[in-house]
Order: sequence, then C-alpha cells, then structure tokens
Amino acid sequence: CIDLSIIPLKEKAERAFNLGLAALLAENVYNFGEILQHPVLDALKNTREQWLIDLLQAFNIGDVEKFD
Repeated sequence: CIDLSIIPLKEKAERAFNLGLAALLAENVYNFGEILQHPVLDALKNTREQWLIDLLQAFNIGDVEKFD
C-alpha cells in the first residue's frame, strides 16, 4: 500500500475516479463495499465527482430509486 498523504490531492482524485469507474464497468462485480471503504475515495467527496460515490453506494445496496 501507498501512504495517501504523499499523493497530491489532484492525483488522488484521478485515481479514485478511475478506480470507481473500473469497478462499475468490470464484469462479475456485484459488491462495491470494499471500494466504498477505500480512503482514496475521500478525494471525490464534496466535488463534482461525488456522483460516482453516490452511484457506487446505490449499486451496493440495490437502491433502484436512488439510481434514477
């Protein structure tokens, strides 16, 4: 593992976004709990990419209404 404190915020946000998209697009991934617990996703909180965290959470709990 890497110490996240040494990675610039912009790079953390890019990695978090790519990681989130990869999880959504991967075949045979049905649980997003582990990715949602990863601290790198904090870089997306309260940004315009917050939607990705929200979408991962909706998929993880099966909340169809939140997905719409």
